[in-house]
Amino acid sequence: MVHLSEIRKTLDKSGLLQSFKKGSDFDENKLITSSEFLAQAAQPDQIVFLNIRDVQSLSYVQLAFARRVLCVVLPKEYENRIEIPKNSSIIFVSNVTLAKSLVCFKHFVVFPKHIIGVTGSSGKTGTSYFAHKLAENIGLQSAHIGTMGVQSKSVTFPRELTTPDPTNLVRYINALNKKGLEILSLEVSGQAIQQNRFHSLPFSSVGLTYIGDAHRTQLGSMEDIRKLKFSFLQMQSVPCSLPDFLLEDSKNFIPDKQCVTYGFSESSDLRILAYDMRTRRLSLSFQSKIFNINVQIYGKTQLYNALGGLINVAVSLGDMQKYIPLLIPHLENLRCIPGRMERIGEKDGVHAFVDYAHHPDALQEALQSLKSFIDENASLHLVIGGSGGNEDTYYFEESSRIARDYADKVYITDDNPRDKNPQELANAMLQHCDGVYIPNRREALFTAMDNAKRGDLVVAVGKGDESTIQIGKTLHAHSDRDVLFYYTRKL
Repeated sequence: MVHLSEIRKTLDKSGLLQSFKKGSDFDENKLITSSEFLAQAAQPDQIVFLNIRDVQSLSYVQLAFARRVLCVVLPKEYENRIEIPKNSSIIFVSNVTLAKSLVCFKHFVVFPKHIIGVTGSSGKTGTSYFAHKLAENIGLQSAHIGTMGVQSKSVTFPRELTTPDPTNLVRYINALNKKGLEILSLEVSGQAIQQNRFHSLPFSSVGLTYIGDAHRTQLGSMEDIRKLKFSFLQMQSVPCSLPDFLLEDSKNFIPDKQCVTYGFSESSDLRILAYDMRTRRLSLSFQSKIFNINVQIYGKTQLYNALGGLINVAVSLGDMQKYIPLLIPHLENLRCIPGRMERIGEKDGVHAFVDYAHHPDALQEALQSLKSFIDENASLHLVIGGSGGNEDTYYFEESSRIARDYADKVYITDDNPRDKNPQELANAMLQHCDGVYIPNRREALFTAMDNAKRGDLVVAVGKGDESTIQIGKTLHAHSDRDVLFYYTRKL
């Protein structure tokens, strides 16, 4: 709990505070209990941050007041448009999102000693999740927050945004702290960087995994995306981790930053000497010492994610020389992330995999890896729905071409068509690749498995560990993982 005067002082010192107004009978000595960003979820004695953008949204302010909050934080443009009821107050600021992050992280949470932040167009879920699991393996109380929700041994919350709103992030961390949280691994989305959703978060290590054009409709051109991702690394005062293929870019965008690299390049700090996807034998080199281990994860992408997670843990703990050699043997204990290059099982010699791969770059990397898993004369059967119905049509075209180039059989099916016509989405893909359209996703998976022969591989992409398909506004229960798990084990 905190006095409003302390919050006002924080905002004033930051230069965000524009003005403060209060209604009659307002008691400035009452303590604010917590923060919120949804008026409909507001509770008495809270402070609520409302980033309203039009006059119609002013109804949310009245709703917050009706729920007896102590203070509402609003954009400065609305200073003379609102009547303040008694026992309430309003703070007007120049940037509501920045104010929310600053206040939440300064006044309503105690941070764990170590916080890892991972960004990237893809790979941030794998890297941050593997960091969490490696930290657990060496005995630390660890947690992961991101696309999969909140993951820890003692506390879980369902998925929401990749990087939660600061008010929810505070709620999660406080719950984890009660269980002795020592190290937190956090996914940082491009939109979270744009919105300063993590401002003043005390990271102990940060990493960048990959730069691609995913979400280009929200983030801009490739150059805009590069600048945005590297800006996250630049604004942190701690070392960062990078895959070897981003080292040249880093010299342009963060030339003075201490970077720890990993990959196949000879210049990598943690170097991959050899990796065989079939046997999953891995050979690594760190400071001239060779490590030979067997891993349970599949594909180059997941291997890079695991090494990125390892380096971030070592950097976060403050001693790479000690912790990288200590952590390497624990790579053997990592298991596939649900829905990320996950081997579900095998039926009559047919292998079944599921991968998220929801944009072209990830799809190409997944199919390249899977082709190396099977014999040259075996076939790869691809079950794909392309991107969701509200995505850029560019994704459909590129994914179709990649499917044509790498898959031997293509089964096009529904994947969150939302408010678009599923048949039209399928037709858009069929213009660029030969395939068959099977609307029902369960039927498409069964057809692919039935058609595959011994030694072949079936992979379902686009859904990962999701458990629903959205058609229109309706969510229908479906899990690629459950369907394939059932098929590979049925009599």
